Amino acid sequence: MKQPNCSFITPNWSSPSNIKAFTTTRQGGMSKPPYDQLNLGLCTSDDLDTVYQNYQILKQALSLPNYPYCLNQIHDNKVVNIHSSTSQTADGAYTSLSNEVCFIQTADCLPILLCNKAGTEIAALHGGWRGLATGIIEEGVKKFRSSPKELLAWLGPAISINDFEVG
Repeated sequence: MKQPNCSFITPNWSSPSNIKAFTTTRQGGMSKPPYDQLNLGLCTSDDLDTVYQNYQILKQALSLPNYPYCLNQIHDNKVVNIHSSTSQTADGAYTSLSNEVCFIQTADCLPILLCNKAGTEIAALHGGWRGLATGIIEEGVKKFRSSPKELLAWLGPAISINDFEVG
């Protein structure tokens, strides 16, 4: 089988060299319509074996050290420490361990990546309007042992005001 040609957006930010960050596109996976192609949604009606194949493609294409820690996102402000939490229900993932993959899913919402300047702490936040309004960024920053002055942030692609209206 031919390896799918995955497409990713690499953040343009001054993160430490050991911090790797990417935003996936839908290109390069195995899912069939309407979930085509690189569907990573475990809570969709897509075939789970196909979604797991997409995770394998993602891991291989980005040379990830581990599979991503997946969250059951609920459009809230909860952020979990992925190496000490038993709950996967949250909209943000934080870790201070090496070789861990913080992972959030967005469609039109804002992906927010945080790290400290030393490259020893990272977080990925799902910035939906409800989470942003109730303080997901603040909750994410609280997870860090580093001072907020030592943090870097990258705001990923999201839908614009010209294309979406929240009533």
